Formats: sequence, C-alpha cells, structure tokens
Amino acid sequence: MYAGALDERIRAVVPVCSVGTYQSYLHAACCVCEALPGGLRLAEEGDVLSLVAPRALLVINATKDAFQFSVGEAEKSVARARPIFRLYNVEKQLQHPTFESPHAYNQAMREAMYGWMTRWLKGEGQGAPIAEPKHTIEKAEDLACFPDGKRPAGFLFPPTFAARRKTTLPDATMRASVCRARGRPVVPFVGLARQHAALGEELREAFERVVGSDAFILGPEVEAFEREFADYCAARECVGVASGTAALALALTAAGIGPGDEVVVPAHTFIASAFGVIHAVTHGGPGNATEIMVFKLWKDGFIGLNLGSSAAQSVILMAVVIGLTMLQFRVAEKRVTY
Repeated sequence: MYAGALDERIRAVVPVCSVGTYQSYLHAACCVCEALPGGLRLAEEGDVLSLVAPRALLVINATKDAFQFSVGEAEKSVARARPIFRLYNVEKQLQHPTFESPHAYNQAMREAMYGWMTRWLKGEGQGAPIAEPKHTIEKAEDLACFPDGKRPAGFLFPPTFAARRKTTLPDATMRASVCRARGRPVVPFVGLARQHAALGEELREAFERVVGSDAFILGPEVEAFEREFADYCAARECVGVASGTAALALALTAAGIGPGDEVVVPAHTFIASAFGVIHAVTHGGPGNATEIMVFKLWKDGFIGLNLGSSAAQSVILMAVVIGLTMLQFRVAEKRVTY
C-alpha cells in the first residue's frame, strides 16, 4: 500500500487484507508493515490510498478479518480516497471487493488480483477475476532459513531484540540516538533554560521577598498578582486560588452552575478537571453518591484543608493501586491495557 502510494512507477496497486484506518490500528497490535513509522503522522490511511490516483487501486478485504482490517474500517478509507479518484475522472480505477474469508490471501483473492493487473498493466479484459493456473507450492523445508529446523542459540525476534536494546539505554539517550539516526535535531524533554534566562532575576527577587516576609499563603505578593492580572485581563477583579481545580469549581459556581446542570469536559485531560465539575454540580450528593475515594481525598485536602486525613487517604489509595497492579501481573495477564 505504501509503496504503491509513493512510487509512481507502480501502475496498479492491490493491497490485500491490509487496509483499515489509523484509528483502528491504535486499538490493535499491528505489525510494522501496517503502521509504517512516520507514515501516518499527518494523514489518515484514506489519504495514503488517494496518492495512488490516477493509477489503478484494488483494495481487497475479508469479512471475517480482525477489526483493524475489517470491511467497515476499510470502507472508511476507500470513501476518503474516492473523491481524489473522482477529481482525476478515474473513479472506475478504484474498486473494493470483499471476500467471505478470514485474514488470508486465498485463491479467490489472487484471481481478483490477476484480473486487475491484466486489465491495468496489459490493457486486456475488463478487470474480472482470472482463473489461477496450476502451480507447484514450495515445501516449507526448502524455504527454511535454518536447514536443520533449529534456530541458533542467539536468535531473537525483532520485538525481543528491541525490548532488550531499550533496557540498555536511558530513555533520553535512546531518543537522542533515534533523532540523530534520522538526521533530526535533538529536542530535550525539559528545556526551561531560555525561560529562566529571561525571567530568572525577577523570579529570584520575588522568591526572596516571599521568604523574607514569611507570607507563604496569601499576603502582599498574592494581592499584587491579583491586581496586576486583573488589569492585564481588563477585569474588575481577580482571585488567586490554590489550584486549577479550585479555579474551575469557583468559576462554575460563579456562573450559576449547580445540581441538575450539564457540563461537558474533554475526554483527554487530567482527572482533576472533572473534580471541579463534580464539586459544583453535585457537591458529593445525593447521599455522597459521587464522592469517590479520589474525589473525597481532593475535597478533604483542598476544600476542607484536612491535610492529615487526606494524606492518610492518599497512602491507602497508593497501597490499593500497588496491590491491584501486583495482583494483575501475578494472576491475570502480565500487562496493563490503557
């Protein structure tokens, strides 16, 4: 699929049981031939298929294949590519036949490929399947890399080799080596030096003022910040609070949001983003039904300022998570799915 998209010398392209969508690949353990490194950073799979236009493209899928190669997922990519073929006025050169089969490259699929290649490479026929001629299949022992049927002691599959290699390199070193190998600049994981260079002196002076005044909560520095930030935002008032979660809860309350109201939050966010909504909309009720352990910990510590109790709860919660993780790895699958 990728070769056919990128090499215009290939006049007819037939990916078999390998077209789905990038989003479906994220839910499965696809091989590298489907998730080409860097191949789908800026595009979906349908965009890759559209690069074949105006050449001929036959996308073959099986009805009993895995989700990532399913007919439904492939149809999404074919539909995304079809307008490009239509733009070239060659829509007939994009076809998507399906076969009642599991993941395979069986005779019916091959015969469809023979007809397609004959039509668009030789200019013969209408692209209908062509019967497969008789042929002799090679024996497995003739194709084996190791004639005696035994792999050498140091043999490793690529995933095992990569996993072992990773353990010998710190993450930062590995990222830097990969970047250098690809001719890309190395970007440090944390790089605040330029910010510190511009603001360092001002920050140090503010830090020294706070330490010297012993005003670690509220005090003149917070009051000055509230005035200056209100002016910056062209607002009448600004209130400094302990956390972003508290800011969300206060903002919702100020806006009149309360029990019975609906608040939509992003799905990909920090868990505390929802705490402010829970606090404003339910206040833990009715009957503390929404007061899950993590929310209760936050409420006791940040709202009630009961630091001793919240600290004890956090230790208990951490012990529970560690225990469940150990149980997961010892009794169930030795992996965690996110």
